[in-house]
Amino acid sequence: MLRINNGLKDEFINQLESAIDAESTLSNCYNHLFSMINNGKIRSEFKKLSDVAADNIKILNDSLRDAGVNNFVLENKCKYCKINPESFSLIGAINLGLEITNAGIKIYKKLSELFPDAESKNLFKNLVKEKTNQQNFLKKESEFLDKDTEAKSVIDLHCIPTIASRLGK
Repeated sequence: MLRINNGLKDEFINQLESAIDAESTLSNCYNHLFSMINNGKIRSEFKKLSDVAADNIKILNDSLRDAGVNNFVLENKCKYCKINPESFSLIGAINLGLEITNAGIKIYKKLSELFPDAESKNLFKNLVKEKTNQQNFLKKESEFLDKDTEAKSVIDLHCIPTIASRLGK
């Protein structure tokens, strides 16, 4: 059983549930992008990102069980997004990935601050490093895309405010 100050336990559980939501959203989005991208190198990178997020969900669920929560039901936040797959643009998807990754970094930093023991702190610090690396990858990919267009994608206008804003709530 996880040893954490009772006053911080509820906050820890809420942050952990938010982290699971963020990883689930990332896994779904990255898997969707994987299925749509033709470029082999970028395609395989999105598959790796989706797989890492799925692995992180398992780690976070274990931490949640250690905290005494056995009845957490993951809410599929992507169900709020009514975007047709053909409306996905690569830049919009990358922007969504950046927003969710940023939210994940903030959540993991908060979680690492809640723990007195080094082992738990290191787990969440490693997740911050992982998300920072993913963020750098996404930023690099966005540099290759045409940013001259003034038009916002469907994802920028709908999905980011709808889905990403629900993380942490």
